[in-house]
Amino acid sequence: MVRRERLTVQELMVEHHHHWSEGLRIILGGLLFYKGYYFVENLSEIYTLIGDSLGISPFIVAYYVVFAHLVGGVMPNVLQQSLN
Repeated sequence: MVRRERLTVQELMVEHHHHWSEGLRIILGGLLFYKGYYFVENLSEIYTLIGDSLGISPFIVAYYVVFAHLVGGVMPNVLQQSLN
């Protein structure tokens, strides 16, 4: 009977690494970043879409959306590199 060693979480991640998931993560991160850049270029349209419907300043909402898209597009790639 052969006994297997217990692997750490990092060893399991390396052993079961799928290249297609890494490519998908990079593509989705790039698309999310592009969408944030698109929002920066068209802030006036975002202001008109938001209007006063939320009860808070459209300025705050628009910049939060832009920030979330730009950081959200880059963050998965940065986190993956820090794990390696």
